[in-house]
Amino acid sequence: MNRNEMWVSLIEKAYLKVMGGYDFPGSNSNIDLHALTGWIPERVSIKLDSPDLNINSLFDRIFAGLQRGDCLITAATGNLGDVVAERAGLVPTHAYAVLDIRKIQNLKLLQVKNPWTHLRWKGNFSELDTENWTPELQKALNFDRKSAIQVDNGVFWIDWKSLLNFFDVLYINWNPKLFLNRYVLHSTWTSGKGPVRDAYNLGENPQYKLEVNVTSDKSPVVWILLSRHILDRDDFANNKEFITVHVYETSGQRVYYPDNCYIEGVKINSPHYLVKVNPDKSTNTFTLVISQYEKHNTIHYTLKVFSSAEFKLSPVPNPYVCHKEVTGEWKGITAGGCPNYPETHKNNPAYFCELEESASSKTLSVLVKVRGPRQYAVGFIMISLSSSGGHPVFKKSVDTYRSTKNRSETASGWEKWLRNIERQFRYFGITDPEMKKDGLIIYSGQIIADLEDTLLDATGEEAGEDAYAQLIIKPNKHFLPKKNKDFARFQFGNLKQKHGESLVRYYTRIRGIAKKCSFSNESEAIRDHLIKTMTNNVVYASKQYARIRRSTKF
Repeated sequence: MNRNEMWVSLIEKAYLKVMGGYDFPGSNSNIDLHALTGWIPERVSIKLDSPDLNINSLFDRIFAGLQRGDCLITAATGNLGDVVAERAGLVPTHAYAVLDIRKIQNLKLLQVKNPWTHLRWKGNFSELDTENWTPELQKALNFDRKSAIQVDNGVFWIDWKSLLNFFDVLYINWNPKLFLNRYVLHSTWTSGKGPVRDAYNLGENPQYKLEVNVTSDKSPVVWILLSRHILDRDDFANNKEFITVHVYETSGQRVYYPDNCYIEGVKINSPHYLVKVNPDKSTNTFTLVISQYEKHNTIHYTLKVFSSAEFKLSPVPNPYVCHKEVTGEWKGITAGGCPNYPETHKNNPAYFCELEESASSKTLSVLVKVRGPRQYAVGFIMISLSSSGGHPVFKKSVDTYRSTKNRSETASGWEKWLRNIERQFRYFGITDPEMKKDGLIIYSGQIIADLEDTLLDATGEEAGEDAYAQLIIKPNKHFLPKKNKDFARFQFGNLKQKHGESLVRYYTRIRGIAKKCSFSNESEAIRDHLIKTMTNNVVYASKQYARIRRSTKF
């Protein structure tokens, strides 16, 4: 190490300057390394119960990447708890740099560094381990256990199995030059374009046609990275925008309905979302749909595609060059209801539409949008005037009439509605899971009934829950976006009491972030962080925390 080198400190200062100063709210190493290097950020959950985790394939991938110098790796712990953290020598919700990876003597070992340059792992292959460190292994890794005991520099060796048991996430940033074919585009999605929620209609979302040139039986590797532009410090700190990319197997045409998704993206509140596609000769043309959760703000974004095969990326054009808008009303006799009332349905407003033939195409595309008051379910039927055998040549109607006023249809509404019905269950003494399940379906309406019929059944630990709890899992997954727990925990760990900030206000701010962290014991995590970061002494902080808990209601 050359102590005269200043470039690291200068880069750190420049980055923090861009992020608003040294009190910036924190991020994760994926975000930071992408900002510093431009390398592709990949987040891999390494919890052993993760459904898509292949531990052998993952190890081989990062081993080869690090040996070639084509990736940067950090490993992050979760909320370990004080007892486990002390015994293991690890810092909870903390990121560690992976310096080296070795496969030697049937062992898989990683050399890891705590950026604090102190506090080291105490388990297998630590400097305290006298059983696993044979003279041959120490020589092969150029490691002197006795010297390591004397100086704690934060660097340690850990075996792959222990890493999987004590760490939650690997953040990997890949060299984009691994992909011979790359393309970048920048664009803006205005807040007024399209519905706030795209659960039923994707037609006005930004969409792109991706054509991959597959020339062999071997599937090329295609990575798609969506990055939302962070415009100011508050935007980064609050991080309320949830983004994703959906992939549809199409001929590159515009997608209007979210059904039959080839790869359904997960909306997360991270600036970056990565999706991987493995096309083949029969499946090589896709529509990429940018999606937000409850869109209220204009966002600026960058879409990057990296591929081992040649490809073309282009915006999906809008085929509708002519536009006409008519305002009408249902009133009196013209309020005829739906087709279930044939005697009055014919009195509903009707419009005549004549289409001119196109010289360039034998097929005409028509898009009909119907907007009405939120409290009413609306729809339409299109029927041709020409008929054959007494029946119209063409007839098209919407599949269902939906009312977006249903209180269980939005995330916030669903959560409030669920709390209310559970309050009623308690009041009336209803405890049987089957009765609670039936009550929820009956009183929440058709949407929850549809979710019960169509969404996948619970798996793993969820399958051990009772019938009511399993039903709750389905709408929770459907309505509520996935939050970046690791990012939230990093923010939580960097919270500090501001100058002049009252204890109650500081506690409120901590608790707001803690809600996003999925701590197993939220109160304990808040207390420990409050005591650790308060400007007053620990005894005073402990007493004040107890007082706040007694006197403050949230």
